[in-house]
Amino acid sequence: MSRAKTGYHSLAFTPTAATFHLRVAWKSGAPQVSRAGLASGALILGSPFGKDHTHDLQHDASEDITFIAHRDYKPRKLGRHGHASWSLTPYRPASDPFTGAGHYPRAVRFHKGRLWFGGAGQRPRTLWASQSKAPFDMTTGAEDEKALIFTLLEQNPILWLASGRDLALGTLGNEQVITGDDGLITATNIDVSRHTSHGSSRVSPVQYNNQILFVDRSTRQLRAFAYDYANIDGYRGPDISLWGEHLLRTGVAGLALAAKPTPTLWLHDEDGRLRALTYEPEQDVLAWHDHPLGGDGRVESMTTTPFGRSDRLYLATRREFEGQTIRALEYLEDGEWDGIENAFYVDAGLSYAGDASATFSGLSHLEGQTVSILADGIPHRPLVVQGGAVTLDHPAATCHIGLGYESIIETLPLEIQTKAGTAQGARKSWRDISVRLLESMGGTVNGQEILYRTPGDNMDQAIPPFSGDKEIDDLGWDDEGTVTIQQTGPLPMTVQSIFGKVKMA
Repeated sequence: MSRAKTGYHSLAFTPTAATFHLRVAWKSGAPQVSRAGLASGALILGSPFGKDHTHDLQHDASEDITFIAHRDYKPRKLGRHGHASWSLTPYRPASDPFTGAGHYPRAVRFHKGRLWFGGAGQRPRTLWASQSKAPFDMTTGAEDEKALIFTLLEQNPILWLASGRDLALGTLGNEQVITGDDGLITATNIDVSRHTSHGSSRVSPVQYNNQILFVDRSTRQLRAFAYDYANIDGYRGPDISLWGEHLLRTGVAGLALAAKPTPTLWLHDEDGRLRALTYEPEQDVLAWHDHPLGGDGRVESMTTTPFGRSDRLYLATRREFEGQTIRALEYLEDGEWDGIENAFYVDAGLSYAGDASATFSGLSHLEGQTVSILADGIPHRPLVVQGGAVTLDHPAATCHIGLGYESIIETLPLEIQTKAGTAQGARKSWRDISVRLLESMGGTVNGQEILYRTPGDNMDQAIPPFSGDKEIDDLGWDDEGTVTIQQTGPLPMTVQSIFGKVKMA
């Protein structure tokens, strides 16, 4: 019997030839089970792609088929035939043009009823499009619905394709758009126009509303390719990474967009470090942030997928522990939780909800590591995983165990215009400062602990998260007047504003 709380849960067992039953019981009231089902373990498919080539895979999907392209391999189609039934087979359309080394395209995209390919090794400037509404037929002809083949005049190889208002393509030297009269592209009705000359990298772009977000040739700049009706009646590709250029110095290696609940563009650089951009251009929101992973984790690949009311970020991570390489598939919690005991703020972590226990196993992936623990909503002292397990000082019914990490906010040097002029270089002191918090616990302000407990609180029970203002007195003197808010515990913290009084010497 496994006791579970609200959410998604799994129960491992070994089925036999005999009939077996899954029994769901509840103590009182009506059952609140929205779905119960059986799933097998991880499904593994044979793949021709080498591990060094996975970053260059491009793909697009229609219903239950995903088409995959790489310039060193014949295109593949990944088919879903059932929950536990999948296949990965070569793409072999009628009149197949992809018939040997040097003829395999690097880019693939659906656009207005056709399946498009581009950028083959021996024909790097050529585009292929299937027949209209027939992705498995590449037979060309004069009729409008027939497949088409088209080669760009410029000497720049095609690196990616993107479907939006028009079919956009990124090449090594510029960004172009393919159109046709009345929006229809046919063998006799096709027009190619160059709009920007930034040049593109091989990183697959992502689409957000009417914008195509792509990494340019430098791999250090992120651009938003979109149609500008008001100013130029054409496409523009402004740099949206200006305020985050210090985070992109080693080059961008991958992109993934989580549109809900807050539009966030996630990326990892060539060193595997995780960065992100909160991006709402309609609201003039463009905010870069850094996300160092616990245990010096590095990201090798990423993607997002809809999950409930949000988009979930999945990361393929790598860590070096005790001379061993540990790889894992991790996902980012959405930050929504019911009760502080359910707050999950650790990396590479696992959760338990059941009968109270002091010993928790299943942590072999963290062997020898010092872990951060939240037990029944209260931070526990750090422990070292030994034999794949830890033993707490006291039993807990709900526990989250994983690698700790730091969250830091540091304001810019303070500037105040005075009668004497600028405040730069002058000694400054925040005599009293207030931090406005939302559903937060833990943390420090310039090294001073934020206090939440009161004399009336039970010391062995969790207290609810705090929303409101916390005042910190006398932060001392320095030349910058910066404020540093730091969270090192496995606890939530949302800072809404910082305000107070400053003295100058």
